[in-house]
Amino acid sequence: MSKEAKVEERDYDWLISRSRTAYSILSLEDLPREECTTSIIRKAYRKKALVLHPDKSKSPNAQEEFRELSVSYTILLDPILRQRYDNYLGKIDERRRLKGQVLGQRDRLKQDLLNNEEVYISGQNKKEMLQRKVAMLQREFDELKAAKLEESSQRENLNADDMTTHLVSKKVRVKWKNRPEIGDAFDEEILGKLMGVFGFIEDVRMSSLNKPRDNHHYATVTFKSAISSSMASVHDYSTSSSLWDEVEMGKLARLLRSVKLQPQLQLETDKYSQVQKLQLSFEDYVALSTIGIKRNL
Repeated sequence: MSKEAKVEERDYDWLISRSRTAYSILSLEDLPREECTTSIIRKAYRKKALVLHPDKSKSPNAQEEFRELSVSYTILLDPILRQRYDNYLGKIDERRRLKGQVLGQRDRLKQDLLNNEEVYISGQNKKEMLQRKVAMLQREFDELKAAKLEESSQRENLNADDMTTHLVSKKVRVKWKNRPEIGDAFDEEILGKLMGVFGFIEDVRMSSLNKPRDNHHYATVTFKSAISSSMASVHDYSTSSSLWDEVEMGKLARLLRSVKLQPQLQLETDKYSQVQKLQLSFEDYVALSTIGIKRNL
């Protein structure tokens, strides 16, 4: 290897140790490498040399900056060295690309885990909140019953179970927007899944009066619990909700228009006293409390 070749080799090794590439030093980083022709490289060098030449530049690093420029220019004009240098940069680019893919997958996995955790925490919080509300209602119900029993102590054989009255219906009448293109696909199974977000379903019966061209269709749904029927009856179906996200039926849920207890609950607010509450089962007590919130009792 000649003395000139050895100098070029040292220059090459020195250049790849720099923080910037030869293309960046010549301000050609925005151009694809294959488009950097000899004339473009020469023009870029002359433009930069006018600024970075030690006789012109006042930078304390003028000598090193001009050396970077000169070595970059020399290597990029040499076909063999440039090919070698471009291959080196190509390997760097590939490593960065692969690293980006790995980091991207890791970040996505991390985000998925965080999202799942947020959903889990959110679900846990909702579940705990519901449990606390039911527990609170249970305590209130027991306290009111105990007070009633104490006040009615003259009734020697009074039994708490004798005081309960089943008032709230477990049946509801569901109304939804009829879409001819859906037709019979909106059946008992689909409606059961939609209403199932409120609780266990015992029965779903489509109305025999439903006609294909009707604007709305109807069905009677029987829940296992009056608490579920009351929750379904007070839900606001005019706005979108995340209730159906877990069962992936959000679009179909938007067809729902109303859910009404069957028969309708006749409740006079001025007569809905604590004494009447005491004569209910706990299930009806919670159901009426749910309806009461909706009616601002």
